[in-house]
Amino acid sequence: MRELVQVERPDPIDGPRMMIRETAYNLCALAAQSLNVPVKPFPKAPGDYVSERTTIITDGSNYVRKIEHPYNENTDKMSPETGCEYRIEPSNQVDIAILNGGKMTTVSRDANGKWRTEDGVAAGGSLAAKKEDLSSYSDSFAVNGVKLRCLPASSGLISANETQALCVDGSDQALSTTDGNAMVLYSRIKPLGNDPRFPYVVIKEPLSLKQLDKVDGKIFDPATYTK
Repeated sequence: MRELVQVERPDPIDGPRMMIRETAYNLCALAAQSLNVPVKPFPKAPGDYVSERTTIITDGSNYVRKIEHPYNENTDKMSPETGCEYRIEPSNQVDIAILNGGKMTTVSRDANGKWRTEDGVAAGGSLAAKKEDLSSYSDSFAVNGVKLRCLPASSGLISANETQALCVDGSDQALSTTDGNAMVLYSRIKPLGNDPRFPYVVIKEPLSLKQLDKVDGKIFDPATYTK
């Protein structure tokens, strides 16, 4: 069994919200002032802010992928009458995919805490470690102690205006997705269409990748998560 823990985050951390602040929020603030309504300050993201936190556990034929969404951005009160309140709130939203014995099950909890389970047939493959030709990933790199193999800057897939970095598992047997492609463990991407006045990139990075000596089989039971 191997376990990967990975996060996705913007850099700078408040980058995605700067355009909202400088456009919609500032216009709202002007309207609120004309109504003599006190304007709520625009919040900064918490220091531990990440867009997603993903945990994957695989034994080579079965896997569990859990994607947590730690924060929710709420604009339901961003109107002049309510002081243009923009909130960044903790969230319990989670999406879980379980592949066990060839059967795929998805379990999700929405922002209101409601659970939903859906069964389906797996599309084939698994998140198993597979040997692939990764010779194009020729640059060695490490993030949080996780060894990676990355595409060099000379690669046609690397560009300062889009994908700035792309790396896979640096071990002899790289983690792979269900379609057999090497799983991306680290990437640095400039979002397409982003306003150049508010530049930021989206970073996906591993926090840990380790071998597990023992795993409770209950992790493959959907009921484990909805109790």
